[in-house]
Amino acid sequence: MESRYPVFTRGRILKGEMLEALRTYPEQYLRLSYENYTAGVLYGLKLSSSEEGDGLRIGGGIVKYRGRIHILPEEKLLACPADGQRSYLYLSLEGEERDGDWECFSFSYRLQREEKREHGLLLGSFCLRPGFRLRYRYLDFRDCAAAFDTLDLRNADYAGPFRPAFHPKLLRLYALEGLRLPGLCEEEFLFCQLLLSRPEGFCRESLEHYIARRLRREYRELSNLELYEGLSELLKRWGGRGTEEPGREGRRRIFLS
Repeated sequence: MESRYPVFTRGRILKGEMLEALRTYPEQYLRLSYENYTAGVLYGLKLSSSEEGDGLRIGGGIVKYRGRIHILPEEKLLACPADGQRSYLYLSLEGEERDGDWECFSFSYRLQREEKREHGLLLGSFCLRPGFRLRYRYLDFRDCAAAFDTLDLRNADYAGPFRPAFHPKLLRLYALEGLRLPGLCEEEFLFCQLLLSRPEGFCRESLEHYIARRLRREYRELSNLELYEGLSELLKRWGGRGTEEPGREGRRRIFLS
């Protein structure tokens, strides 16, 4: 057994097998690195709104879908329906074909009215009302769950080892908010620091065990929404807003249409 890598130095003859090694190395590296990961977003595909607030911008990224790693470098812009109904953004595989030297996979972004996994990879959802702008920046962790005019990433399909991951953008927001709270103990402080040190994502089982331990509950597997509610409850106990009822005291926003 051996590991070979081509050596490019002046005076040596460039051989076909050396170029072939360069071609296969990146693909093998990606495949082996994420062999145990679930389907979902690996990197990128950052969602943001257009300058006018009526469009959804999707950045380039890397996804794992149906056992293959796909690099999608192009940025896309979709028009957002402002009709007060919830729309779900999916990345869908439209088709695949092999043409001589190429194996081509055609992907597209689609807005659907229903949350169904057969549509593809769910990237986020929103409910935009007429005359309002779509927000993608959050005031705090509680604001991630705003019902209207806000990009909701809680149910996004993010790839993770063996089980899907919770969106790293939301975990970062949670950690930054937690570190600012005066009631944070040492264990919670270290956990927030650990979340910030893993920008690519965090093990789902670790989140579930941490929530169960801190809330003194029996461990069980949690859905994405249950993970969000558990983390919100922890923030509330430390002195943050958590998941307070809208009628309680807290930061308020006034929308003008």
